[in-house]
Amino acid sequence: MGPYNIYNATVVWKDCADMRPWIIIGDCVGEEWECFPITGQSYGSCNFELSPSHEGFAQTGLSKLCYIHYTSVVMVPQASFKKYRGTLDGSLLDAFISEAGL
Repeated sequence: MGPYNIYNATVVWKDCADMRPWIIIGDCVGEEWECFPITGQSYGSCNFELSPSHEGFAQTGLSKLCYIHYTSVVMVPQASFKKYRGTLDGSLLDAFISEAGL
């Protein structure tokens, strides 16, 4: 586990406890990881589009157009992670870091 890996986890976000993909964006703090949620819908202006047409999309392990919501960091307990999906790397990672200001 580490930064820019994507895992499925069940964590309450926006009053919803659905299992969804989460991208780790920071180091482990105690038993929790700094993450941003990934959804199939765009909510507001602070989201980064993960398009299937991008050359780096396949490495994410996602199956459809998704958005990383980077308005605030969510601390996800390590025990909540269920399945490794993939990773964000290359030019897709560079574009995300630039847009999110990381």
